[in-house]
Amino acid sequence: MRLPNSGSRDTRAEPPDTVDIETVAQPTALAAIRRAALHAAEAAGLAPERAQLLQIAVGEAATNVVEHAYGPDGGTVRLHTFRRGEMFYAEISDHGRWHEGAAREMAGRGLVVMRGLVDEVHINRTPSGTTVRLAVKATPG
Repeated sequence: MRLPNSGSRDTRAEPPDTVDIETVAQPTALAAIRRAALHAAEAAGLAPERAQLLQIAVGEAATNVVEHAYGPDGGTVRLHTFRRGEMFYAEISDHGRWHEGAAREMAGRGLVVMRGLVDEVHINRTPSGTTVRLAVKATPG
């Protein structure tokens, strides 16, 4: 799946619930990232409501990348989705630096919103970037 006019590259692999997209971290790319997450979640068999909640959480994480991960030179945001067993995962990654303002935002509203929408939220910060892993049960129960 190619994100129009975004300078993205697509390395999506089968099955259809697996998406791997890296694109410029700009507000104009956010809608396409959210759509890709929704389509992958639906392909993984998530109920429509759960897929939409995941889509919102992905949007929150991707927005944090756009707003906080990079300075004026910009950078990229990556969405990787996959299913493992009964869990469906969406990982949002950047190669930016964790800024104190972003830390306060993630510790406040952003993280609370994401945790309220999905079953699990894990954040991995390294010197080379940050990955937010969102997980939802693909099957009810």
